[in-house]
Amino acid sequence: MSVENPELPKKIEHVNGVVLLSPQRAQVQHLSARAGQSSYTLDATVTRPLALMAKPDSVPPAGVTFDFRSPYLDLAELLPTTPGAPFLPNAKGGGKVAIDRLKQGRLDVAKVAAEVALAPAALDASSFSMQGYGGTVRGSAHFDLKDTRKPLYAVKAKIANVQADDILSAWTPAKGLLKGTLGTDLDFSGRGQTPDDIKRSLTLRGLAQLVQGQFGPGPTLEAVAQFVKIPKLREVKFKDLKIPMRIEQGRLFTDAVNLDGSAGEWKLSGAVGFDGSLDYAVSVTLPPDAVAALGARSALAAGALSDPQGRMLLDLHVGGTAKAPRVAWDTRAMRDRLAGRASQALTEQKNKLETDVKQAAEQALAQRLGLAADSTKKASAAQRLQAARDSLRRAGSGLLKGFFGGKKAPSPAPAPDTTEH
Repeated sequence: MSVENPELPKKIEHVNGVVLLSPQRAQVQHLSARAGQSSYTLDATVTRPLALMAKPDSVPPAGVTFDFRSPYLDLAELLPTTPGAPFLPNAKGGGKVAIDRLKQGRLDVAKVAAEVALAPAALDASSFSMQGYGGTVRGSAHFDLKDTRKPLYAVKAKIANVQADDILSAWTPAKGLLKGTLGTDLDFSGRGQTPDDIKRSLTLRGLAQLVQGQFGPGPTLEAVAQFVKIPKLREVKFKDLKIPMRIEQGRLFTDAVNLDGSAGEWKLSGAVGFDGSLDYAVSVTLPPDAVAALGARSALAAGALSDPQGRMLLDLHVGGTAKAPRVAWDTRAMRDRLAGRASQALTEQKNKLETDVKQAAEQALAQRLGLAADSTKKASAAQRLQAARDSLRRAGSGLLKGFFGGKKAPSPAPAPDTTEH
């Protein structure tokens, strides 16, 4: 079979292969398709093929085994431009996927391999691997499409030797913020496919480990360096760094980050939003040798403090956005440290962000409950309106029967005689 037709569904321009079809079995041999630069080849066996298009649970699923291969696959070239819910056939079985290069929006990876299991309205990748952003990603994934408008997904992944700036630049506004070789174990899940759905539902837990890296140069470190009058803080290098991170309510939180390097001791706690918003508490201690090496004495005139040991104390709040950061002194935190008291700024920042997350979750729940209440009110009003319509219909029916000579209603019974004798 060979077809050349630009009107084929889903932008397919060319299909070539052999399909042997019977009511009980379909054999697909070297079925190839092309759309734009994308192409793929499929070999598959399907038992009870007519069940594929049936609604899940309405009939037993078709049995499927397959082998899918592609040298280059850009899903934007294959999927329809009109929005729609994702769809999985009514099938049970599994197969292999191998894609030399895969693109989907910001995702651009190579050597994709996966073992896939199908069930009605569900897909499991018991194992997958890919190369991208300078390293490798391996893991497993589960997708549940029972509610096609809001599909569920859960992914566990192990990331090794990825370049931090490459992956941050691709997926967040934080370009140039962090450089180094990244390794981490991630566990994330969510529901839905719109940006609002993802913002509300995406959760992530992980511990990122970076080696031989640096913060900056970039807008955030540039803003800090200018504010504290220490130009050499545009770049902060480190040997090893561990970053506990999590995603909740549309923000990436990095809690209790500790960094030791040539630029002194840095402690950070805060979050960057999907919209690029920054909210960080930063506490920096520069030992005397770092003060001399960085030429940091000018920071005293800008507002920094120095302790009796000659260490310089810089406590800051970083807000604004990743593209336009705003920096301010936290004078209370510096004075606490100068007086020998432990600063509570980082703990307070963490508590503040946790309160923000809790309030955002409560507001989202209230909005959903409000919508439910509105729906209940609308349903109640509709019921009352229908009852009124039914009452009018019955009254109108009685009037029409009397007007057109319907059966006369019986006279009411006489009232009982209550006269005393």
